[in-house]
Amino acid sequence: MKKFIIIFITFLTFNSSLFVLNSSAQWVQVQYSLKYLSSFAVTGNGHLFVTSNDGIYRSINNGLNWNLIFATPTGTTNYCLAAKDSVIFLGTSGWMYRSINNGVNWTQLINGESSRAILLLDNYVFSNTKRSTDNGETWISITNGLPPFSFAAKSLANSGNILYMGLSSQSGVYTSSNYGDNWSKLENIIQGYAYSIHTINQTILVGAADGVYFSTNGGSNWQLINGIFGNIGLFGFANYTSQNIFICGWTDSVYRSTNYGNNWKSKMEGIIDNTFNGMFYYNNYVYCGTSDIIYRRNVSELIPVLEQSEIIPEMYRLEQNYPNPFNPITNFKFSILNSGQVKLIVYDIMGREVKTLVNETLKPGRYEASFDGSMLNSGVYFYKLTSDRYTETRKMLLIK
Repeated sequence: MKKFIIIFITFLTFNSSLFVLNSSAQWVQVQYSLKYLSSFAVTGNGHLFVTSNDGIYRSINNGLNWNLIFATPTGTTNYCLAAKDSVIFLGTSGWMYRSINNGVNWTQLINGESSRAILLLDNYVFSNTKRSTDNGETWISITNGLPPFSFAAKSLANSGNILYMGLSSQSGVYTSSNYGDNWSKLENIIQGYAYSIHTINQTILVGAADGVYFSTNGGSNWQLINGIFGNIGLFGFANYTSQNIFICGWTDSVYRSTNYGNNWKSKMEGIIDNTFNGMFYYNNYVYCGTSDIIYRRNVSELIPVLEQSEIIPEMYRLEQNYPNPFNPITNFKFSILNSGQVKLIVYDIMGREVKTLVNETLKPGRYEASFDGSMLNSGVYFYKLTSDRYTETRKMLLIK
């Protein structure tokens, strides 16, 4: 028994002076030398698509590799993608295109009209200020309530059956509750260009020339996000949950919010090209398209900790990970009693740091973090929670 105690104490002593093996999680380049990647979409079979200056690229392995599947005419600007099941719509500066077989074949639908915004909702297809009920074969104009001589829609989004449209004129944002039959202007918001709109339940974000506006009550009240600048107003949005939102701004940065858009933090680790054009979330990864590069990053690196409850716990606690054994994803729950700096770090059997999951100031509450061990070998690993007043280490097992 004495020998066991001595060995255990020795391990903890070594564990307290660990050196860093791989603690700098960052964005990873998964495709290079593409031009102006601006819009992402995913079909029902899990294939990812992205627009580029020369056409449409597709990935069939969760964004690791991309291949050109449809080359658009030289000089065409490819604006937007929308997909549902096996059907994909592409909006360009001259035509709308459609594929009904996951991007294998494409058909021209609308000629001579720029299509900057496409939205698929229920049995409708919306493109600019037009609507189709037959998958794009025929179209009707839906401009009742829109300002006269308004230009084409710059952006479209929906929250349930409520539509939001940003016009490419000095006219702000309009909304419709009857699939575009009638439109009314949202008050208390920007009067200028609404370059992009993103909706998550009652939260609405609008990218404008002077920054990003957001509302958490369906558009009744708005505020401008401090510190996120508009420049020329191009923004990409993505979300993991209603609480966890991502923004990329043209010649600016990637930002993350974990509290419904109220506070934001820059997350630029590993990015060398900050001319952002588009953003997308799919299957545990967030994607960013820039002027030349597709970046990919696991959402667990961008949102290392999720707040599960604001109820102040009775004590500090680090729970056993679940599942355990795991392959390759596992989760950690822990409770924080007092506000302060909190670290949650994974180590290998030799005491080397594998990954820092949490290194943030947290308020009292109950939290959850996740860990992806897909790049590690099978074996025993340890995870350690450290705060100003508490430290605990637990063991877990990765089996592949």
